[in-house]
Amino acid sequence: MGGAVGAGFHALWRPAAPHALTGSPYVVAGAVAGLAAAFWAPAAGGLFAFEEMKSRRDTSLIVAACASAIGAHLMIRIVFGMGRILPFAGFEAPPLSSFWIVALEGAVFGVLGVGYNKTLLWLHDREAGQTLIPDRWRALPPLLLAGCLALFAPLLIGGGESLIIFVGEHDVALKTLILLLAFKYLFAQYSTVASIPGGLLMPILCLGALWGRLWAELPVSALAAHGLASGSVQPYVLFGMVSYFAATVRAPLTGIVLVTEMSGTYTCLPGSLLAGLIACKVANLLHCPPVYDSLKERIRL
Repeated sequence: MGGAVGAGFHALWRPAAPHALTGSPYVVAGAVAGLAAAFWAPAAGGLFAFEEMKSRRDTSLIVAACASAIGAHLMIRIVFGMGRILPFAGFEAPPLSSFWIVALEGAVFGVLGVGYNKTLLWLHDREAGQTLIPDRWRALPPLLLAGCLALFAPLLIGGGESLIIFVGEHDVALKTLILLLAFKYLFAQYSTVASIPGGLLMPILCLGALWGRLWAELPVSALAAHGLASGSVQPYVLFGMVSYFAATVRAPLTGIVLVTEMSGTYTCLPGSLLAGLIACKVANLLHCPPVYDSLKERIRL
């Protein structure tokens, strides 16, 4: 939405070339401001512009991106009084002796991220080829499903920040956790392929948090001696968000900074770096393109 607003400003201020949007500072600045405002993450917004959007790195564009990120951040803090999305700052990072678990989590989540991309593209192709539901009614099934979930499982609708906080701060039964993950996974993917304008970033982070909480529920007998069962599952929820984002979007630095800014957990930054970079490397080794690149190719087709 931020990029669309930027495109509107581009058409307003550059009427001679209203469709020359590639690399437009207005589009980049709008996208950066949108991410910075939505996630309380100005630094991640700037990184997203150059790591994922692959914008050119000239002085004017960098200044535009930084200015829009700072402006959006000040607006949501001063005018709207909003704070961090995830209040997870009150816990310690895992000890160094358990970093092998963090590295393993990054590798496993690299595979899970590739699975997410492939499943999403498979569903996209199947949905695009079906003829049972007319094009103008394709958004109706997920809309009806969202209405049912709003009545019986409201945590599963929306972007997912409430669900992330729920699994990070409460004891959740393993069966409940698996059901939440399954329903959120299917609902998020179906909404995306049905062209519901809900975005991908927050659902990806939410699924990463659910996978991370499930990872923290691994058998205590195998991992208790290495600090995983010390009481706090929040670090592994955050590492799951970072590594899942890095594997699907293929923007590890953006994911690391984004989750750090959203939660304020700077003590977990070393673990986030380790998990995110390993997840990205595993996804690259599996030759799976980033999700946005794959979707863009299908739009062109």
